[in-house]
Amino acid sequence: DVTDPDAPLTVTKTPLPLLRISRPSFSVNIQCPATGYIGQLMTHTITLINHTSALQSFTLRIDNEQDKETGVLAKSTADKLSVSQAIPAPVVSEAFFIAGDRRSNFSILPHQSHTIIHHLLPMIAGNHQVPHFEIISNRFGEELPQTKQNRKYVFIRPAA
Repeated sequence: DVTDPDAPLTVTKTPLPLLRISRPSFSVNIQCPATGYIGQLMTHTITLINHTSALQSFTLRIDNEQDKETGVLAKSTADKLSVSQAIPAPVVSEAFFIAGDRRSNFSILPHQSHTIIHHLLPMIAGNHQVPHFEIISNRFGEELPQTKQNRKYVFIRPAA
């Protein structure tokens, strides 16, 4: 009987497999307002933290995915052009002017952070997708999952 206080206790010991808890190599914090006004600057901030004990290098570029839909020259084609065929950089989004690096390489010391700031100037009212800021780990050769899945929209109101 389980409720009998004089019943003998039974103890069974079972070894559990070792559980390895690993921390992600990088963490990313992206900040951008949810709303804005035509003609008023908005700040888009990406903070990347290196949790490893090694120097890590990255490539930042603004993805032109929106341009592929409209038929405007996309980055993959522009990257293949020779210097003699140079053309102006394609517009990433007609809804925003962007101030800041469109493409850069940077490194982060072990257990340090790096902040990237872009200023967006809204030009068209409505609900618009924020340009995709792609951060690629040069060590792993792929985009960080935190920036790959971040497809944020911002509602732009007419000028106040």
